[in-house]
Amino acid sequence: MPRNTNTLVYDYTTHRYYPTIDGAKKKLNINLEYELNGNTEAEVFLTKAADSVYRWLYSYIRKESIKIIEYRIANDFTGSDYGMPYRDGIEEAIYAQIEYMYNFDGDLQSLAENDRNRLLSHEVKSILKSYGLAHRGRYNQRITDEQYRVGY
Repeated sequence: MPRNTNTLVYDYTTHRYYPTIDGAKKKLNINLEYELNGNTEAEVFLTKAADSVYRWLYSYIRKESIKIIEYRIANDFTGSDYGMPYRDGIEEAIYAQIEYMYNFDGDLQSLAENDRNRLLSHEVKSILKSYGLAHRGRYNQRITDEQYRVGY
């Protein structure tokens, strides 16, 4: 089952974890509400950062692996080959992307409004690979229709 914290919350509609404004303050010491003149703009910025991580990840791995990775992230699966929870990996990658976008050019308002956030840092890609999330090989696991998006 998905696990919400003060730094990461699960969206049952998109089936993705999203960072929080408090998480940016706690983990990165960035006050996005202040920097972006409000809660709405800060939420847009955080959503775009997370979506850019998921977009890259799901385009990098095999199409048939997307269900498996989504399931493993949502259910806090620990990769036996890597020994680290997938949820921790997606959180680390998302916050690295937030920091990258924040430091990109200083024009956060423009970055929040435009699609320049499609740029993904090399650090994010390395994090996803180190946790076993960005794996192009095949998995022994299969997610059946009875399992897919049930409870997560």
